Amino acid sequence: FLKIEFHDVLLTILGKGTEQNTFTIMTLRMPRLLITVIMGMALAVSGSVLQTLTKNDLADPGILGINAGAGLGVTIAYLFLDFSSSNIVYALPIIGFVGALSTFLVTLFFSTDKGGRLNVDKLVLTGIGSAIALSGTMILFISSAGREDVQFIYRWLSGNIWGDKWMFVYITAPIVILLIILILVKSEVLNIMGLDVISAQSLGIDLKKERRYLILCSVALAAVVVSVAGSISFVGLIIPHISKRLYGPKHQFYMVGSILLGGLFLMGADILGRNIFLPQGLMPGIVVSLLGAPYFLYLIVKSNKASS
Repeated sequence: FLKIEFHDVLLTILGKGTEQNTFTIMTLRMPRLLITVIMGMALAVSGSVLQTLTKNDLADPGILGINAGAGLGVTIAYLFLDFSSSNIVYALPIIGFVGALSTFLVTLFFSTDKGGRLNVDKLVLTGIGSAIALSGTMILFISSAGREDVQFIYRWLSGNIWGDKWMFVYITAPIVILLIILILVKSEVLNIMGLDVISAQSLGIDLKKERRYLILCSVALAAVVVSVAGSISFVGLIIPHISKRLYGPKHQFYMVGSILLGGLFLMGADILGRNIFLPQGLMPGIVVSLLGAPYFLYLIVKSNKASS
């Protein structure tokens, strides 16, 4: 692969690079870098919100089935609807959001006890079951799809950053930035919702209204980036925990930390996969899973010890 020195990269960004370097950096590498950072930011913030709303440290868009729901919607649209290359980038985030939200609402329904109380243990198990079932459904579609379609779905399931063109950055970045701002302005509300229900209600918070608002924003965040970049789990699980340790439990601080750390983490996983596992490289979703799965098991063991 082509190696470009750091000073040549700076010159290219400033508009003074060679034609070859400009094409390599600005057309091939920069869109992928930006979409990877955007995806890491979105998944980290989405995970932070979901962990607070469910009061479960194991909550993550991938584990709760949100990624798989978005993926099934994208798969159905990709295989059976007629999209041109110019309008598919606009349709995928909407289709992904509908699939993700539907999956999450079903998961919430089956995780709620008769008294209306959310069972957090059941939530994780139901989410994992939903993710497996939806992934299996996608595989069924693969069995009847053409070769090119199979390759696309396989790459999506493996966590490959496939939407690495400028048009995906132009569509995704404004949506993600807007949703993150809408969540950050509710930081104080999230601090209160982290308390027990009685304390939150005594402070005058409309829990149902705020919960609906934050669920829509957090699910939309995950769905938008997953629908245009592939299924990547564990970013929303790992990063909020690390950020909370570094910046403290207040959402206005550790969610900002999650934004920074999430982007850097996924960018690092992508660079690691492409440069160390040569010549073919390793998809960032697989790299993140190799790092995230042990941490997920650690959290399960930790939560079991705390409850016993």
